Amino acid sequence: IIAGEGSFREPLELLLRSIARGDKTLFDRIVNIGWQFDHKPRQPLVHLEQFTDDARFNELHDNAAACDLSSRVTFAGFLDHSQLPELLSRASATVLPSVIPEAYPLALAESLAVGIPPIATDIGGAKAFFDELLPTLRPGHRNLRVRSEPSELVSDLTDVVSHNLRLFKEPDVDAIRYARDNYSWESIARKLTRLYERCTGAGATLRAS
Repeated sequence: IIAGEGSFREPLELLLRSIARGDKTLFDRIVNIGWQFDHKPRQPLVHLEQFTDDARFNELHDNAAACDLSSRVTFAGFLDHSQLPELLSRASATVLPSVIPEAYPLALAESLAVGIPPIATDIGGAKAFFDELLPTLRPGHRNLRVRSEPSELVSDLTDVVSHNLRLFKEPDVDAIRYARDNYSWESIARKLTRLYERCTGAGATLRAS
């Protein structure tokens, strides 16, 4: 299930259709137009250029046919935060394969809250998130980072997703505890209260001096 709405949704659906049908001309065209779909200067989707090779594309098409790809993928479009918990709680894994740095994707914490540790590219806010999270998880549950480089992303996703689909048969209680302790409204309120107390205390000390 692919959730989200944006300028790349329709090109992504066409990419899936082109792979499922073996339409390499359509696939190559979408890859070459690339970032122009996002109202930016035309630049190829470098993470997918490796598959414009005939042999690599044929391999993609064969794999898609073997697993009946087109009937197994659903584009859910935009889902607000009241709808996400039910979807996430039914997932075997959550994947955020961003190729540009994001500030601090909220979906990472939302996934943790239902015991599904998220798999994400190790850039931007996700890197800071993992730096804090991973030491709190059991050693075998820490394989969640994916490199964002074009030459590494696809192979990393394949390996990391496969690893975690085998591993997480039940919700991870460590992940749920971490989300509760760090991202619940109660924990945020406590952190803000402590911050205000330090600020007002510093102000009182300054006035007294």
